[in-house]
Amino acid sequence: MTYVIFRSIGKLLGGAFVGARLGQFGQREQSWVGMTLLAQAGMAIGLAATLSKLWPEGGQLVETIILGSVVIFELIGPIAVRFGLVKAGEVPLLSLLRKRAPPKVGGSRVSTMLPTISAITLACLLDAD
Repeated sequence: MTYVIFRSIGKLLGGAFVGARLGQFGQREQSWVGMTLLAQAGMAIGLAATLSKLWPEGGQLVETIILGSVVIFELIGPIAVRFGLVKAGEVPLLSLLRKRAPPKVGGSRVSTMLPTISAITLACLLDAD
């Protein structure tokens, strides 16, 4: 758990923020770029397996910590990426759907559900890789 906490702090407040600042990103992007870098998987698993083979005494412990953190970050990573991209203004279509919801006309359930349906459809399309 300590690894997860310190890795998150490093991404959110450390390297990502400093890198965005050095790269002269806008203030909005600087604030949210770390959130988009939380996901980890393939490379971390491969490096942990290699370390475990090359350093049998301590490698197993490090591999266990890394694999546990991969599970946590793969659960929260995609949500964090979407949240960070939307907050940074990098997903304008989703932002527009929220801002331009059709007015409620006579209490019609269809008119009030359209923005929600559109947002869900768009979210599904953004997830499709």
